[in-house]
Amino acid sequence: ENEVNEKDAPKLTAFNAPDILSLKRDYKKLSIELRKNITHNDTIFYEIGTLLKGAYQFELIGKNIDPTVTGILVDKFAGKQEILNTNDTNRIAFDVVEDALSASADRFMVVFKSSAKFNSINAYLKEQDVSVEWVLGSEINISRHEIQRSSDGGNSFATIDNLPGGINSFSTVQYNFTDLHPAPGNYLYRIKSVTENGVEIFSEKAAIRILNYASPIYIAPNPVADKTIHLQMNKMPAGIYSMRLLNTTGQVIQASTINHPGTNTQHTISLAQSMAKGSYQVELSAKGKKTILLPVLIQ
Repeated sequence: ENEVNEKDAPKLTAFNAPDILSLKRDYKKLSIELRKNITHNDTIFYEIGTLLKGAYQFELIGKNIDPTVTGILVDKFAGKQEILNTNDTNRIAFDVVEDALSASADRFMVVFKSSAKFNSINAYLKEQDVSVEWVLGSEINISRHEIQRSSDGGNSFATIDNLPGGINSFSTVQYNFTDLHPAPGNYLYRIKSVTENGVEIFSEKAAIRILNYASPIYIAPNPVADKTIHLQMNKMPAGIYSMRLLNTTGQVIQASTINHPGTNTQHTISLAQSMAKGSYQVELSAKGKKTILLPVLIQ
C-alpha cells in the first residue's frame, strides 16, 4: 500500500543542518518512500524547508515508469505545470523572492495523468456518413489519434484516418471525425492514440449498423464472422419465404423459413458452429415470387 509504514524512511535532519527538501505523506516527512508502481491519478507531495532568496533548480529523475503515464510538476506559487520526461532527468529552475509564498513548504508536487484518458467514444449516423466523436479527460505528449474501423466484429481493425495531437491539455478535449459513405454493414470504431515516444493507448469501441434502404435485399456484414447471417429485407412483399444455404456444388447445407412482415427488417439466420469456412449462396424463394440468390462468405 502507499500508506506510510516501517518500510518508509523518515527524514532525519542533522543538528543545525538546513532541512531543504522532503517527501510528504500522511503529514510525515520522508527521505525515501516505498510505494506501488505509479499510475495515473497518483501524486507525490514535497515539502521544502527554509530557503534563502535566490535561484534554485529541481532535479527529478524518472525511471521505469509506465509509458502511458505522464508526470507534471505543479508549481503553486508560479502557477505553472511542467510536463516531465518520466524516463529521464528533468531540471526545472525556480526562484525564491521577496514574496514569502515563493518559499511555501507545499509549493511543489508531482501529479501523474494518463497521456490520453478517454472519457467516452460515440458513433452515430449522419445521413449517409458516420460521425465518430470522442472525449479525452486529458491529453499529454500525444503525437496523433488514429481512427480505426472493424467490419468483422472486432477481430481486426484498420486505420482509416488520423488527426494530429500535440494539444497538451490537462482538461477535457473533444474530437470528431466523419467517415464518408461507408458501405452497409455492422461496424466498430475505436481510437488509437500514439504518444510522442510511440506508446499506443486505445479507447473503448463504439458500434453502429448501416443499412442500405435503396437495395431490396442484402447480407451485411459480408463476410460473416460470427456464424450468424444478417439478412436485410427492404421493400419486399410480406409473406413466408423459404431460405436455403447452398455450398458451391449446390448442396443444401441448411434450410429454414422467414416470416417477413413487409417492412424494412433485418432477419437473423444462426448457422451451426461447425459450419466450414468458405463461399456459399443464400437462396430465398416464395410462392409466386422470383427466387433470389445472394453470395455469402463464411469466416
